[in-house]
Amino acid sequence: MELIVADSAGRTLFNIADFELDMDAGWGDGVDNTFDLIVRDRDAPLPGAAWRVFADGTEMGGRVEGFELKTGRTSSELHWKGSTWSGVLAKRLLWPDAGQDWLTLSGDANAVLRQAIKRLGLASFFSVPDVDAGVSVGYRCSRDVPDAWTNLRLAMRSAGLRLDARWVDGSCRLRAAPVTDWRGRVDSDLVSFDLASDLLVTNHLKAAGKGDLASRQVVDAYADSKGNVGTSKAMAGVFELEEYYDANNSEGDDLRDQAMDRLRDMQAEGGVKVTVGEGVSFGLGDIVEARHYSPNVTVSVEVSSRVTTATGAGASVTYGATPGTTRIG
Repeated sequence: MELIVADSAGRTLFNIADFELDMDAGWGDGVDNTFDLIVRDRDAPLPGAAWRVFADGTEMGGRVEGFELKTGRTSSELHWKGSTWSGVLAKRLLWPDAGQDWLTLSGDANAVLRQAIKRLGLASFFSVPDVDAGVSVGYRCSRDVPDAWTNLRLAMRSAGLRLDARWVDGSCRLRAAPVTDWRGRVDSDLVSFDLASDLLVTNHLKAAGKGDLASRQVVDAYADSKGNVGTSKAMAGVFELEEYYDANNSEGDDLRDQAMDRLRDMQAEGGVKVTVGEGVSFGLGDIVEARHYSPNVTVSVEVSSRVTTATGAGASVTYGATPGTTRIG
Protein backbone atom coordinates (compact mmCIF):
# COMPACT_ATOMS: atom_id res chain seq x y z
CA MET A 1 0.00 0.00 0.00
CA GLU A 2 1.16 3.53 -0.81
CA LEU A 3 -0.18 6.94 0.15
CA ILE A 4 -0.48 9.71 -2.41
CA VAL A 5 0.60 13.21 -1.47
CA ALA A 6 -1.00 16.14 -3.28
CA ASP A 7 -0.74 19.90 -2.87
CA SER A 8 -3.51 22.17 -1.58
CA ALA A 9 -5.20 22.13 -5.00
CA GLY A 10 -5.14 18.32 -5.29
CA ARG A 11 -2.21 18.09 -7.73
CA THR A 12 -0.16 14.93 -7.10
CA LEU A 13 3.34 15.53 -5.74
CA PHE A 14 4.74 12.11 -4.80
CA ASN A 15 3.92 8.80 -3.09
CA ILE A 16 4.88 7.50 0.35
CA ALA A 17 5.57 3.78 0.78
CA ASP A 18 7.14 3.61 4.24
CA PHE A 19 4.72 5.03 6.83
CA GLU A 20 2.51 4.47 9.85
CA LEU A 21 -0.96 6.03 9.80
CA ASP A 22 -3.47 6.37 12.65
CA MET A 23 -6.75 8.14 11.91
CA ASP A 24 -10.32 8.28 13.10
CA ALA A 25 -13.62 9.54 11.78
CA GLY A 26 -17.00 9.71 13.49
CA TRP A 27 -18.54 11.17 16.62
CA GLY A 28 -18.73 10.54 20.35
CA ASP A 29 -16.28 10.35 23.23
CA GLY A 30 -12.64 9.98 22.22
CA VAL A 31 -13.22 10.70 18.51
CA ASP A 32 -11.40 13.81 17.31
CA ASN A 33 -11.46 13.29 13.50
CA THR A 34 -7.71 13.66 13.09
CA PHE A 35 -4.80 11.68 11.73
CA ASP A 36 -1.18 11.16 12.74
CA LEU A 37 1.10 10.02 9.92
CA ILE A 38 4.68 8.92 10.63
CA VAL A 39 6.62 9.41 7.39
CA ARG A 40 9.64 7.13 7.25
CA ASP A 41 10.71 7.77 3.64
CA ARG A 42 14.06 9.52 4.01
CA ASP A 43 13.56 11.71 0.95
CA ALA A 44 10.15 13.05 2.05
CA PRO A 45 10.15 16.83 2.63
CA LEU A 46 8.36 18.76 5.34
CA PRO A 47 4.71 19.15 4.32
CA GLY A 48 3.03 22.34 3.18
CA ALA A 49 -0.16 23.84 4.59
CA ALA A 50 -3.32 22.07 3.39
CA TRP A 51 -1.44 19.36 1.52
CA ARG A 52 -3.51 16.22 1.06
CA VAL A 53 -2.42 12.69 1.81
CA PHE A 54 -4.62 9.73 0.98
CA ALA A 55 -5.01 6.18 -0.29
CA ASP A 56 -6.91 6.44 -3.56
CA GLY A 57 -10.28 4.69 -3.58
CA THR A 58 -10.54 4.57 0.22
CA GLU A 59 -11.58 6.98 2.97
CA MET A 60 -8.02 6.96 4.39
CA GLY A 61 -6.38 10.37 4.39
CA GLY A 62 -6.99 14.01 5.07
CA ARG A 63 -5.68 17.57 5.10
CA VAL A 64 -2.24 18.29 6.57
CA GLU A 65 -2.39 21.04 9.20
CA GLY A 66 0.97 20.70 10.93
CA PHE A 67 3.98 18.51 11.55
CA GLU A 68 6.13 17.39 14.43
CA LEU A 69 9.78 16.41 14.14
CA LYS A 70 11.02 14.23 16.99
CA THR A 71 14.77 13.89 17.11
CA GLY A 72 16.95 11.61 19.20
CA ARG A 73 20.62 10.76 19.51
CA THR A 74 20.47 8.01 16.88
CA SER A 75 17.15 8.50 15.09
CA SER A 76 14.41 10.96 14.20
CA GLU A 77 10.71 10.70 13.45
CA LEU A 78 8.62 12.96 11.23
CA HIS A 79 4.90 13.20 12.00
CA TRP A 80 2.42 14.82 9.64
CA LYS A 81 -0.74 15.83 11.51
CA GLY A 82 -4.11 17.02 10.34
CA SER A 83 -7.84 16.46 9.93
CA THR A 84 -9.57 13.53 8.32
CA TRP A 85 -12.39 14.29 5.86
CA SER A 86 -14.85 14.41 8.74
CA GLY A 87 -12.51 16.71 10.66
CA VAL A 88 -12.35 19.15 7.75
CA LEU A 89 -16.13 19.45 7.95
CA ALA A 90 -16.04 19.66 11.76
CA LYS A 91 -13.85 22.77 11.52
CA ARG A 92 -16.31 24.70 9.35
CA LEU A 93 -19.67 26.23 10.35
CA LEU A 94 -23.03 26.06 8.60
CA TRP A 95 -24.28 29.36 9.96
CA PRO A 96 -27.54 31.15 9.03
CA ASP A 97 -27.43 34.12 6.67
CA ALA A 98 -27.51 37.60 8.21
CA GLY A 99 -30.92 38.34 9.68
CA GLN A 100 -32.01 34.69 9.56
CA ASP A 101 -32.69 32.54 12.64
CA TRP A 102 -31.98 29.23 10.92
CA LEU A 103 -30.20 27.63 8.01
CA THR A 104 -32.44 25.03 6.40
CA LEU A 105 -31.06 22.22 4.24
CA SER A 106 -33.71 20.88 1.87
CA GLY A 107 -33.91 19.00 -1.40
CA ASP A 108 -32.37 15.86 -2.84
CA ALA A 109 -29.67 14.61 -0.46
CA ASN A 110 -26.79 14.89 -2.94
CA ALA A 111 -28.00 18.33 -4.02
CA VAL A 112 -28.00 19.38 -0.36
CA LEU A 113 -24.40 18.20 -0.08
CA ARG A 114 -23.40 20.10 -3.23
CA GLN A 115 -25.01 23.28 -1.92
CA ALA A 116 -23.38 22.92 1.50
CA ILE A 117 -19.91 22.27 0.08
CA LYS A 118 -20.22 25.31 -2.20
CA ARG A 119 -21.44 27.42 0.74
CA LEU A 120 -18.42 26.31 2.78
CA GLY A 121 -15.98 27.12 -0.03
CA LEU A 122 -14.68 23.53 -0.04
CA ALA A 123 -15.47 22.60 -3.64
CA SER A 124 -11.75 22.09 -4.37
CA PHE A 125 -11.47 19.58 -1.51
CA PHE A 126 -14.80 17.72 -1.75
CA SER A 127 -16.59 16.54 -4.87
CA VAL A 128 -20.22 15.41 -4.87
CA PRO A 129 -21.71 13.27 -7.67
CA ASP A 130 -23.94 15.13 -10.12
CA VAL A 131 -26.56 12.38 -9.94
CA ASP A 132 -29.41 12.66 -7.44
CA ALA A 133 -29.52 10.38 -4.42
CA GLY A 134 -33.26 9.86 -4.92
CA VAL A 135 -34.07 10.75 -1.30
CA SER A 136 -35.21 14.17 -0.09
CA VAL A 137 -33.80 15.86 3.01
CA GLY A 138 -35.39 18.56 5.13
CA TYR A 139 -33.26 19.64 8.07
CA ARG A 140 -32.77 22.80 10.13
CA CYS A 141 -29.17 23.38 11.26
CA SER A 142 -28.64 23.97 14.96
CA ARG A 143 -27.15 27.21 16.24
CA ASP A 144 -26.05 25.36 19.38
CA VAL A 145 -23.86 22.91 17.42
CA PRO A 146 -23.30 24.61 14.07
CA ASP A 147 -20.33 22.65 12.70
CA ALA A 148 -20.84 21.23 9.22
CA TRP A 149 -19.90 17.66 10.16
CA THR A 150 -22.60 17.38 12.83
CA ASN A 151 -25.30 19.06 10.77
CA LEU A 152 -24.64 17.24 7.51
CA ARG A 153 -24.50 13.80 9.12
CA LEU A 154 -27.68 14.49 11.13
CA ALA A 155 -29.40 15.84 8.01
CA MET A 156 -28.56 12.59 6.21
CA ARG A 157 -29.61 10.49 9.22
CA SER A 158 -33.00 12.20 9.32
CA ALA A 159 -33.69 10.72 5.87
CA GLY A 160 -32.28 7.24 6.56
CA LEU A 161 -28.98 8.07 4.90
CA ARG A 162 -25.33 8.38 5.88
CA LEU A 163 -22.30 10.20 4.52
CA ASP A 164 -19.91 8.14 2.41
CA ALA A 165 -16.41 9.43 1.61
CA ARG A 166 -13.78 8.12 -0.79
CA TRP A 167 -10.62 9.72 -2.14
CA VAL A 168 -10.72 9.85 -5.94
CA ASP A 169 -8.21 11.68 -8.16
CA GLY A 170 -6.98 14.10 -5.49
CA SER A 171 -10.32 15.11 -3.97
CA CYS A 172 -12.61 13.55 -1.41
CA ARG A 173 -15.80 12.31 -3.08
CA LEU A 174 -18.70 12.85 -0.69
CA ARG A 175 -22.14 11.37 -1.31
CA ALA A 176 -25.34 10.37 0.44
CA ALA A 177 -25.64 6.60 0.85
CA PRO A 178 -28.42 4.46 2.32
CA VAL A 179 -27.86 3.24 5.87
CA THR A 180 -27.29 -0.52 5.79
CA ASP A 181 -28.95 -2.63 8.48
CA TRP A 182 -26.56 -5.57 8.94
CA ARG A 183 -28.73 -7.36 11.51
CA GLY A 184 -29.08 -10.97 10.44
CA ARG A 185 -26.73 -10.45 7.49
CA VAL A 186 -23.36 -10.90 9.25
CA ASP A 187 -22.34 -14.13 10.98
CA SER A 188 -22.32 -13.39 14.72
CA ASP A 189 -18.98 -15.22 14.98
CA LEU A 190 -17.43 -12.38 12.96
CA VAL A 191 -18.63 -9.63 15.32
CA SER A 192 -17.60 -9.19 18.94
CA PHE A 193 -18.20 -6.27 21.27
CA ASP A 194 -17.35 -4.59 24.56
CA LEU A 195 -20.48 -3.00 26.01
CA ALA A 196 -20.78 -0.24 28.61
CA SER A 197 -24.41 0.63 29.36
CA ASP A 198 -25.85 3.15 31.81
CA LEU A 199 -28.89 1.82 33.65
CA LEU A 200 -29.93 5.37 34.58
CA VAL A 201 -29.49 8.46 32.41
CA THR A 202 -30.86 12.00 32.53
CA ASN A 203 -34.64 11.66 32.34
CA HIS A 204 -35.76 15.18 33.32
CA LEU A 205 -34.40 18.17 31.41
CA LYS A 206 -35.29 21.68 32.55
CA ALA A 207 -34.65 24.08 29.66
CA ALA A 208 -34.58 27.84 30.25
CA GLY A 209 -35.10 30.15 27.30
CA LYS A 210 -35.44 33.90 26.77
CA GLY A 211 -36.11 36.27 29.65
CA ASP A 212 -34.53 37.23 32.97
CA LEU A 213 -34.69 35.50 36.34
CA ALA A 214 -38.27 34.56 37.23
CA SER A 215 -39.55 35.77 33.86
CA ARG A 216 -37.43 33.32 31.85
CA GLN A 217 -39.39 30.85 29.77
CA VAL A 218 -38.94 27.34 31.15
CA VAL A 219 -39.84 23.99 29.59
CA ASP A 220 -39.64 20.60 31.29
CA ALA A 221 -39.04 17.50 29.17
CA TYR A 222 -39.23 13.97 30.58
CA ALA A 223 -38.15 10.50 29.48
CA ASP A 224 -39.46 7.14 30.62
CA SER A 225 -37.54 3.90 31.26
CA LYS A 226 -37.77 2.96 27.56
CA GLY A 227 -36.34 6.28 26.35
CA ASN A 228 -39.63 7.75 25.17
CA VAL A 229 -39.63 11.55 25.57
CA GLY A 230 -42.66 13.69 26.43
CA THR A 231 -43.94 16.43 28.72
CA SER A 232 -45.28 14.22 31.57
CA LYS A 233 -43.03 13.05 34.41
CA ALA A 234 -42.30 9.34 34.11
CA MET A 235 -39.39 8.72 36.52
CA ALA A 236 -39.44 9.92 40.13
CA GLY A 237 -37.62 9.53 43.43
CA VAL A 238 -34.37 7.56 43.26
CA PHE A 239 -34.94 6.94 39.52
CA GLU A 240 -35.09 10.62 38.53
CA LEU A 241 -31.93 12.23 37.10
CA GLU A 242 -32.29 15.95 36.35
CA GLU A 243 -30.21 18.30 34.23
CA TYR A 244 -30.39 22.01 33.40
CA TYR A 245 -30.12 23.28 29.82
CA ASP A 246 -29.44 26.95 29.08
CA ALA A 247 -31.11 27.86 25.77
CA ASN A 248 -31.30 31.63 26.28
CA ASN A 249 -31.87 32.41 22.59
CA SER A 250 -34.97 30.21 22.30
CA GLU A 251 -38.63 30.63 23.11
CA GLY A 252 -42.02 29.04 22.55
CA ASP A 253 -42.17 25.98 20.31
CA ASP A 254 -38.47 26.26 19.44
CA LEU A 255 -37.52 26.00 23.12
CA ARG A 256 -39.77 22.99 23.59
CA ASP A 257 -38.42 21.25 20.46
CA GLN A 258 -34.81 21.86 21.50
CA ALA A 259 -35.46 20.45 24.98
CA MET A 260 -37.18 17.35 23.60
CA ASP A 261 -34.44 16.71 21.01
CA ARG A 262 -31.66 17.21 23.54
CA LEU A 263 -33.23 14.84 26.07
CA ARG A 264 -33.90 12.29 23.36
CA ASP A 265 -30.19 12.26 22.49
CA MET A 266 -29.36 11.60 26.15
CA GLN A 267 -31.27 8.33 26.15
CA ALA A 268 -28.51 6.45 24.29
CA GLU A 269 -25.79 6.77 26.91
CA GLY A 270 -22.99 4.20 27.12
CA GLY A 271 -20.62 2.90 24.53
CA VAL A 272 -19.80 -0.11 22.43
CA LYS A 273 -16.52 -1.11 20.84
CA VAL A 274 -17.13 -3.44 17.93
CA THR A 275 -14.48 -5.73 16.48
CA VAL A 276 -15.18 -7.48 13.20
CA GLY A 277 -13.43 -10.20 11.26
CA GLU A 278 -11.67 -9.79 7.95
CA GLY A 279 -13.82 -9.11 4.92
CA VAL A 280 -16.51 -7.16 6.78
CA SER A 281 -16.68 -3.38 6.36
CA PHE A 282 -19.22 -0.97 7.85
CA GLY A 283 -20.01 2.66 7.08
CA LEU A 284 -20.52 5.38 9.67
CA GLY A 285 -24.22 5.25 10.53
CA ASP A 286 -24.77 1.60 9.60
CA ILE A 287 -26.66 -0.66 12.03
CA VAL A 288 -24.91 -3.78 13.37
CA GLU A 289 -26.07 -6.53 15.72
CA ALA A 290 -23.75 -8.37 18.10
CA ARG A 291 -24.61 -11.22 20.48
CA HIS A 292 -23.29 -12.78 23.66
CA TYR A 293 -24.90 -15.92 25.01
CA SER A 294 -23.83 -16.13 28.66
CA PRO A 295 -25.28 -13.85 29.91
CA ASN A 296 -27.70 -13.68 27.00
CA VAL A 297 -27.30 -10.16 25.56
CA THR A 298 -28.08 -8.91 22.06
CA VAL A 299 -27.01 -5.39 21.12
CA SER A 300 -28.09 -3.44 18.05
CA VAL A 301 -25.78 -0.47 17.52
CA GLU A 302 -25.20 2.46 15.19
CA VAL A 303 -21.61 2.55 13.95
CA SER A 304 -20.30 5.90 15.17
CA SER A 305 -16.55 5.76 14.61
CA ARG A 306 -13.94 4.15 12.40
CA VAL A 307 -10.38 3.98 13.72
CA THR A 308 -7.91 3.03 10.99
CA THR A 309 -4.29 2.00 11.40
CA ALA A 310 -2.21 1.42 8.29
CA THR A 311 1.33 0.79 7.09
CA GLY A 312 2.79 -0.03 3.72
CA ALA A 313 1.83 -3.65 4.40
CA GLY A 314 -1.90 -3.01 4.81
CA ALA A 315 -4.64 -1.53 6.98
CA SER A 316 -6.96 -2.56 9.81
CA VAL A 317 -10.13 -0.91 11.11
CA THR A 318 -11.77 -0.92 14.54
CA TYR A 319 -15.33 0.36 14.90
CA GLY A 320 -16.96 2.20 17.76
CA ALA A 321 -20.69 2.39 18.21
CA THR A 322 -23.48 3.87 20.30
CA PRO A 323 -26.07 1.50 21.79
CA GLY A 324 -29.38 1.44 20.00
CA THR A 325 -31.36 -1.49 21.40
CA THR A 326 -30.12 -3.88 24.07
CA ARG A 327 -31.97 -7.11 24.81
CA ILE A 328 -31.07 -9.11 27.90
CA GLY A 329 -32.28 -12.66 28.44
